Amino acid sequence: TPVMGQSMYGGLWRRTLMNRANLGKPLFNTPNGEQADRSHVCGASVTHVEMPWQECEAVIQEFKIDMEKLKGDTMVAGVEHIGDKCRVILNRAVSVSPLNGFILGEECDEWYGLSQQSLRLGTYYRTISVMYHASPLAVDVLQRTLFRTELKNYYGLRAEIQSLIEACQDPAAAVAAVDRPPAVWASLLRSVA
Repeated sequence: TPVMGQSMYGGLWRRTLMNRANLGKPLFNTPNGEQADRSHVCGASVTHVEMPWQECEAVIQEFKIDMEKLKGDTMVAGVEHIGDKCRVILNRAVSVSPLNGFILGEECDEWYGLSQQSLRLGTYYRTISVMYHASPLAVDVLQRTLFRTELKNYYGLRAEIQSLIEACQDPAAAVAAVDRPPAVWASLLRSVA
């Protein structure tokens, strides 16, 4: 997806960079610190999540995916086995086009298994900044692990808040429950976030 021009990402990209600058964070980042210089030249930010490998492996086995056989396939790009961890690459925003990167002496096309060539994008895309979205496997891993856990936590907190509301209808129970809501609200905020 193009980042600038007719895309909605241009404004979001500028806002994100401004927020990062205001917080004193590096503007561009990747999960691999060795690529810091490359991400700076290419204006690239890569969002990712790390989790125990067993969680990713369960999803991979559920779909009967042979990761070695599919290495380099865009459908599984961004799900990496690193020691006992699984790194799931989400979006990759690259503000410097591959052509401009070439002129600057840096390869700005391939980012964690996705490139304009692997996606078979037209020549035009080699001249613009792009956003590579998460692969289908990366989305499935998150939906079946982190999102499922957070949704379960959300519904549990919702039930607990409902019981507190019902308890507050009885004045004696409301006094007894005074100390509980702050902890519940903190957990709720974490789950919703």
